[in-house]
Amino acid sequence: MAEKTAGVERIYTIPLRPHWIGTPRVARAKRAEDMVRLFLGRHLHSENVKLSAKLHDAIWKRGVKKPPARIKVKAIAAAGIVKAMLPEETEIKPIAPAKGLGAKLRERFTKKSEKAKVQQAAKAESAPAKPTETPAVKTEAPKN
Repeated sequence: MAEKTAGVERIYTIPLRPHWIGTPRVARAKRAEDMVRLFLGRHLHSENVKLSAKLHDAIWKRGVKKPPARIKVKAIAAAGIVKAMLPEETEIKPIAPAKGLGAKLRERFTKKSEKAKVQQAAKAESAPAKPTETPAVKTEAPKN
């Protein structure tokens, strides 16, 4: 039985220009990102490649039309997963799942409603207590 080995850590300089040069301008940064994944998957023998947020931002820094010509990447392969990051990064932080517009609006309105509840509670505490009232008793008129 083969023993599990510790992760492999390597630094690569990945040429991106030859891959995005013939692509439409509005697809270049996405193509460069895909090429980083493909390059690392090919060199580290894995299909599961995760990019860090800082690496993603470095590729998209100048926008979709003008990604970098080459990028230096530190790749750590362990247990069939390759984690890619910039060489100066120390660790990949987990990325929160993407939220849609509906989730953002829902979050905004729940924050507003929570704020309103807190304000109402503050008003209730500062207002003097009302004396308890006895419920009014209804009297029925006799039927003729």
